[in-house]
Amino acid sequence: MKRLFKPIFLEYDSCTMENSAKSDPQLPETLTPDVIPVSNPNNLSTSYANHFGASATIADFTMFFLELNQIPGPNGPIHKQELKAAITLPMVTIPSIIQVLQQIFRNNQAQLAEMKKQMESGQ
Repeated sequence: MKRLFKPIFLEYDSCTMENSAKSDPQLPETLTPDVIPVSNPNNLSTSYANHFGASATIADFTMFFLELNQIPGPNGPIHKQELKAAITLPMVTIPSIIQVLQQIFRNNQAQLAEMKKQMESGQ
């Protein structure tokens, strides 16, 4: 099965807010686990979340990732809200996170536009 979206892994230096890949600022170099191995000593698994929230202190912020869902019940839908992860990061990482998310969003929009063109052309 052909992948519709290519994953992008970017690494930023949280002190300088610079892309550590040292590539064109418009197109950061894609880093993959082949280039930089990722270890998982605690055997963490990925988790799906479709909602998030955040809280902050003067020095850091926490992102809460949740799965909101509902299932049919005998008296109507049963609502479910399950915390999937809570990640705390220093405030200094926010500009880098914004840059990475903007790049991912731009890539996604370009891929969707390309897919739409292919669908319209019948390929």
